[in-house]
Amino acid sequence: MNRAIFVCLFLLLSGPALVAQCPADSHQLDDATAASVFDAYVTTVVEVRKSHPGLSDEVLKGIRADALADPIAFLKSWAVTRSDSTLASRLADLELSRWNKEASSGSGASGKTSVTSQGSVASLFSFAVENGALTRSVSGTTLTFRTSPANVVAALNRGGWIQAGTSVPAFDGSFESIAKRASFFVSFDASRGNSGGGSSNNSSNAIFTGDRQQLSGWGSRFEIVNHRDPRDPRYSGAFRTLMRLSGKKLADRLQATKRLIDTDFAKNVSHALQESVEKHPDNKDEILKDYKIADAQFRELVCNYADSKPNTYQEINKAADEVASFLVHEADIFNNIARSWTLAAEYNVTKQANTNGSLPVSMTPVSTSTATLPDLGSINLVTSKGFSDGPELTANASFTWFQSLPAGSTSGHIRDARISAQFDVPLKEIKQIGKPTVSLSGMFLALFEQPLGQQVLVNDVPVSLTGNIGLVQGKLTIPTKNAVSIPISVTWASRTELIKESDVRGNIGLTFDLDKLFAKAGAKP
Repeated sequence: MNRAIFVCLFLLLSGPALVAQCPADSHQLDDATAASVFDAYVTTVVEVRKSHPGLSDEVLKGIRADALADPIAFLKSWAVTRSDSTLASRLADLELSRWNKEASSGSGASGKTSVTSQGSVASLFSFAVENGALTRSVSGTTLTFRTSPANVVAALNRGGWIQAGTSVPAFDGSFESIAKRASFFVSFDASRGNSGGGSSNNSSNAIFTGDRQQLSGWGSRFEIVNHRDPRDPRYSGAFRTLMRLSGKKLADRLQATKRLIDTDFAKNVSHALQESVEKHPDNKDEILKDYKIADAQFRELVCNYADSKPNTYQEINKAADEVASFLVHEADIFNNIARSWTLAAEYNVTKQANTNGSLPVSMTPVSTSTATLPDLGSINLVTSKGFSDGPELTANASFTWFQSLPAGSTSGHIRDARISAQFDVPLKEIKQIGKPTVSLSGMFLALFEQPLGQQVLVNDVPVSLTGNIGLVQGKLTIPTKNAVSIPISVTWASRTELIKESDVRGNIGLTFDLDKLFAKAGAKP
């Protein structure tokens, strides 16, 4: 299941990898697509020695030969990359990339670009996206690492991500059901250097060292409600139904097709693949290259069937349709999981460097020495909900305070309070173009005290004078046939501390999406 979803996700994000069905000389997967399709099979071959300790080299060679003689991996490759598959025609609709996982630092941290925090976070400790892992994100010169210790311990104790169980289990009175809901992050700003006087490095030359001086923030998050985990028992019924209705049918079709092409596959593909793999049986990178070459040979074989054995060619493509259909239905289950309601609370600390700004004139401290900018603390309540017909809502409510104040200042400790929300509604699809999207977002900010150091931004405009600020933005994003998206937006901003009237602005921009362009180039007209 994980392999299928990973392949489907990768193809969604890698439109250029789609290739034409025939002629065979066009059938050359790029390295990234080959890795996404064959990685699990390559890993199985590489780990034969580890999985069978004590066996002779000759016996291990036989085990590898059996694995390499199976054409199913290449049937799947053909299924998910041929241009006229049902999967390719649905890639524009799949939303597997929108898991809304929050990997960045808190909303007050340097380098944070999001108006709202997202609905979910990663659960384990690794850089592998596939395993849910210690998540590393980069925003400007800020690097953020986030993990959930209880989920790490569960995975280590139970032997894997699946065995670890859902990352946000139901409350049952156990310590695990509470501990698994907590995650923690730490952020480093690479632009903060060790030069004298507290000055920072130029951001273009920023070097990450991970030392104390670059530490820019830390925090925690507690998941109150979150069912965006496919391991949640509530989804087991959907997966069982999928396997009952489609899984057995797919397995039978693949086995029948395998028997049909076994002899030709051995002669034209697997014998050469086995010989090449045995030259470096423990080298994963080289074996992946071998699979890529074998895949091209398999594609040539299939294309030759179109003329020499049309019935066999037809059966191969029926099997490919079964594979694609299964992946699409599995993706629909994951989309439903990703739309479930979430609610979480965050506590964030932003450690300010003296270079982030200076104290306002009105805040001159009693001491004549250089003032130290106060660290910032914030509490944020995050909720999100997707809907089966497409819309998605995300909302945040937070307040930020100064952890300390310069000596002699008369400022209050609470800096600001804010509420923000965004509602996205996909419209009816325009044939051969895509789905326009209407977005409505808004934010209300009550600035109680002037910022000390880090700027407060509203619609990318620094705000320093205290008062209430409201902002509402409506945007229509229109895709075009040539992969150019046209966003048309109208923004209303109420800035009572600067002007006495409302400010209404309209904006039309262009966004060029290369992924969509290449995906359309590879799709069947």
